[in-house]
Amino acid sequence: MGRLRSKRKGKLRQQEEEDPGRSKSTIEQSSEFSLGVHGVRLKHFEKVLAYLLPKVQPHYVKLPLIQKILGNTDLGCDAQYPFSTLPSSARVLGDAPGYLSNLKRALRKEGQLLSMMRCILPLVDTSYNQQSKCEPFTIVDFGGGSGHLGIPLALLLPQSRIIVVDFNERSIQLMHEKSKKVIQQIQKECSADERSQFAATKAASKIPMEMQENPLFRSCAVHSPDDTVGILANLFSFQGPIEKFHASFDMALALHLCGEATDIAIRKAIAVNAVAMVLAPCCVGKLSQKAFNPDVFNATGKNDSAVSYPQSSLFCQLVGSDGDAAQQATDPKRQQDDWDALAKAADYSNEEECGTSLNATRRTAKALLETDRRLFLEEQKFNGGYRTALTKMDPLDVTPKNDILIAWRQDFYGKEVEEMFSVPNVDCQSDFEVAQTHLLGSQTKGSTARNDWTDEEEEEIKTMIAEFLEKTKDTEDYMDRIYLFPTKMGARKRKLIHFVAGTMNLAHWSHGDKDSLKTVAVARRGQRKRPEKSLHCNESKEDKN
Repeated sequence: MGRLRSKRKGKLRQQEEEDPGRSKSTIEQSSEFSLGVHGVRLKHFEKVLAYLLPKVQPHYVKLPLIQKILGNTDLGCDAQYPFSTLPSSARVLGDAPGYLSNLKRALRKEGQLLSMMRCILPLVDTSYNQQSKCEPFTIVDFGGGSGHLGIPLALLLPQSRIIVVDFNERSIQLMHEKSKKVIQQIQKECSADERSQFAATKAASKIPMEMQENPLFRSCAVHSPDDTVGILANLFSFQGPIEKFHASFDMALALHLCGEATDIAIRKAIAVNAVAMVLAPCCVGKLSQKAFNPDVFNATGKNDSAVSYPQSSLFCQLVGSDGDAAQQATDPKRQQDDWDALAKAADYSNEEECGTSLNATRRTAKALLETDRRLFLEEQKFNGGYRTALTKMDPLDVTPKNDILIAWRQDFYGKEVEEMFSVPNVDCQSDFEVAQTHLLGSQTKGSTARNDWTDEEEEEIKTMIAEFLEKTKDTEDYMDRIYLFPTKMGARKRKLIHFVAGTMNLAHWSHGDKDSLKTVAVARRGQRKRPEKSLHCNESKEDKN
């Protein structure tokens, strides 16, 4: 332990000699935000959260109701709309390539698609009426893969042009194969009137002028004697990196587009003056400045990062600094380290914990990343700028990556859209209250005193420690007894142990160097003996002999 302290002191001295300003600022921030409630030592990302949360709060709104989108109470009561109105081959479940054969996975995917459509449809319906009749409202689904979202949209919106962009050649091929199945099923099972409902308009069926000579651009239309009504003739594909896609469009979509690719899609939409965006970002742990990121290559066709993080002016000022923009400019490495820690923690993927207080700090980190995107979009001031909203998929457990970011141009949409995306979702605020209570020890009015674990888990640890104290209280060397918890319990469980030991006014410290060997030691106050030289857990000397 003494040698470790010496190494740390030596490293800090070396930092001060190399860059006195940076070292001092880092030490000051570390000391101010290194401990949470009851002395629990915070991780790197938690220190960043503790600094950011008092200064910027994420804000969520509720998903629009189906009834409001459709203006039809009968369909509005249908939880499976619009899939209930489409042929089975246009859904996700199936045994053929391009479909999901696992029922649970298929239903979860459809839940994600339904949530996206509840954001997409009101934006399309409102804006299409204002479009010129000669050019259809064009929607581009970036990273659209095998067409899980693109095919249903093309059937629902025959007057709109739908373009699926994906780097993966196999995924694009699967979308074309699925399209053929959908067309064949509609031709075989639907009446002439029903087929006409899916018929694409001539304007929507036309290939965009910018893509007419591009070999990477294909139509999903199947021309046959029976195909006289243009089913899916408004659906197109582009196989290649996002940056190679050069065509104007009105709305950008991205459902779980990996890492930096979401932000490249945002910039592509801004460049063409798109009127709306609906984005559900994924793999935010890859939002770093490191080269050779495969998702960056898939989006740009090159390995160099095309986006710098953070993106918004506010986050650039706050992340990696003490709120002083001048100080931040001299310390880009610290800003990058803090951002990478936040992004890595936000890459959250536990479905079972959705809607609970478990790992609320990690979900709060994800919310802050999306807030940075929101602020960046609102900083784009051309044509009146974008209005934005952040919402959650419904239900929450369809995916841990359940954030949806919506953006729309103020000059294009009326107040109806803003009202639709303005109803606060107070349930989502509980994560931030939990995080603030856990990290800062502060509670907002009306919040509950929860931590990043359940009451049952906390009580279990208390019982284990209490049994150890009771069993050793009458021994001669009771002050020397140390309870060493098992290894491989996970970082969250170790943090819980530290928290509980602190509430019981006991000594507690980490033990073990490697992740697989890390654990927590607990003892009565005044005892910090090395566990390997003491008795493990609640064993007595007689037990050892």
